[in-house]
Amino acid sequence: MSTIDEAEDGGRRMVFTTRMPLPIRIVLAVVGAMTFLAPWELLIRPGHPFEWGKIPLWIISLGAVSIGTPVLAAALLGLETALTIDFERRRFVETTTGAFGLRFDRARDFAALVDLTVVEDTFSDGPAAWDVQAQFSRPARSKPWTIRSLASQAAAETLRAELRARIDRAAR
Repeated sequence: MSTIDEAEDGGRRMVFTTRMPLPIRIVLAVVGAMTFLAPWELLIRPGHPFEWGKIPLWIISLGAVSIGTPVLAAALLGLETALTIDFERRRFVETTTGAFGLRFDRARDFAALVDLTVVEDTFSDGPAAWDVQAQFSRPARSKPWTIRSLASQAAAETLRAELRARIDRAAR
């Protein structure tokens, strides 16, 4: 779920917000919780004393828990990402927040911007989506930042052109 907000400051900023939808969080929580069933049944349930022959079961259980813990954490935290394009300060700022005060920030200047591109997202079997991405020169070999995903190529090209024009105006 992605939204775009013009900040209430005369259009000096654009904020693109992406939230993890509740149905995805519920599915992740169920899948993450299910990975704890095998360790419970094999090792933790009362009446199972420690035996050397259960070492392979401990290894399997450790693998299940190592997969389930990050999945369950993602479901509980429900991360939200906000990409702010500040035309006045000439910066891109990406802020990821979650529950319990979790927060990650990263920023790039307009001077580091190499190009704005539109790329088809073929990650899923569903309908095609088009990503507007910003490619930066620093740090070297950095992955492009996805600004927004849109359902049509025309809408993505329109957004890319609008952003390019506003960034060029701000750079003068």
